[in-house]
Amino acid sequence: MSLFSKRLAIILEEKNISINRLSALAEIDASRINGFKSGDAIPDMDELIRLSDILGVTIDCLAGKMQACKGFNKKYALYNDLTELRAFLLLAVETIGRILETEGKNTMQKNNGYKLK
Repeated sequence: MSLFSKRLAIILEEKNISINRLSALAEIDASRINGFKSGDAIPDMDELIRLSDILGVTIDCLAGKMQACKGFNKKYALYNDLTELRAFLLLAVETIGRILETEGKNTMQKNNGYKLK
């Protein structure tokens, strides 16, 4: 799922707009909008402009620029913060794993290959 599709889903939920309603307002087939929401389709520029106008957000905001969404979407801000935290924690775990692996090899070499208890 793309950032655009996640953002679209959150905006629709926050603004309480159904896919059918958005379809009628934007004059875009509902199945196509479902494709946008699921990440199976990407809007062309005309569709993107219509969606941003109807939803009251900038194209940058729909496309993923967080700074373009000032004061908008508390759920997205939390999602973004948690996504960044998750990425940081995964990197930290990977780094710690490498350090422990290196330390383990160094310990084995110092003890002629035998583990000490």
